[in-house]
Amino acid sequence: MATAFITGAGVRIGSAVARALGRAGYDLALHANRSVEPLEALAEELRALGRQVSVYAADLSLPQAVDALGRGYFRPNIAISITQGVLHRTLFTVVAMLVGRERAPALYDALTCFCETKTNLVNGDLYRLYRTVRDEPELERLLVSTDRRELWEMGMLERFPGFAAAFGRFLENHGHRDCHRNGHRNGRRSLASQPLAHADARGGGVDRGRSRPVRLGSADERRVEPP
Repeated sequence: MATAFITGAGVRIGSAVARALGRAGYDLALHANRSVEPLEALAEELRALGRQVSVYAADLSLPQAVDALGRGYFRPNIAISITQGVLHRTLFTVVAMLVGRERAPALYDALTCFCETKTNLVNGDLYRLYRTVRDEPELERLLVSTDRRELWEMGMLERFPGFAAAFGRFLENHGHRDCHRNGHRNGRRSLASQPLAHADARGGGVDRGRSRPVRLGSADERRVEPP
């Protein structure tokens, strides 16, 4: 489940929205300006439900506070992305040194598919779809030469039941919850008419554990980390 960021969450409507989303399974990033004590109490209440909750205190009428809040919210994900990029480039370089640059991409993909992060699970399934396409020259030619919208809307993939079934499973496992395809063509329900399941976005959420509110945009800006 994704992380919901709620401003003015300390009291009234904001706190009610936070409770509703917490009960619905969302992790939460909660903000308040003056209502810091109610915000802390709300965060503890939601953590008791098993949610990951981070809390921020800031006056959002001040541009510098908005800037600080944004930096504080996104900095961990940026750091993770940079670290992941460095690690992946390092791994690819080592693989290329061992087997040569021509064989390195395939071996690199095979190695990273064993990691159980969401990105690598998606990459693993994409790689298997790729291998299926390479094993069917007619399907490969169709994918290369045909407009993707026409390919999808005309149900052309149904000519290749093995690939269509694997692609359908891929969409069920990784498709976004807001993506839907509906309709029939020539009285036949095509792959394009199947609703797409949502992908777990927890990996992209914000997890601050039990950190207490941080006053942002002030002269004594600081971060209180969990013990």
